[in-house]
Amino acid sequence: MLISTVIIVFAGKYAGISSLIGGVIFILANIVFCFKAFIFSGARQKQQVIKSFFWGETLKFIIIIFSIVFVNSVFSIQIFFMLGMLLFLLFINAFLPFIIKQI
Repeated sequence: MLISTVIIVFAGKYAGISSLIGGVIFILANIVFCFKAFIFSGARQKQQVIKSFFWGETLKFIIIIFSIVFVNSVFSIQIFFMLGMLLFLLFINAFLPFIIKQI
């Protein structure tokens, strides 16, 4: 949200709203992933854990793709800022363990 505020100041209202929409898509997709991926736990259910992680991640990317297509077709947004925020959050999510390990 802080990044979207900075984008509003420097790039304009529609760019900031577009980046905020990208952030919301990321958050909603990760919520669905968490509910799907963490259904099972324990060493006895390792096959179900692996399968639920796979389907959770697959569902996450399907939601992201359909959300991008839906938002781009329904609303007048700046796709560059929406995708930029979405990709930024995906990279932060993927590389945060390495960043924290370096600190």
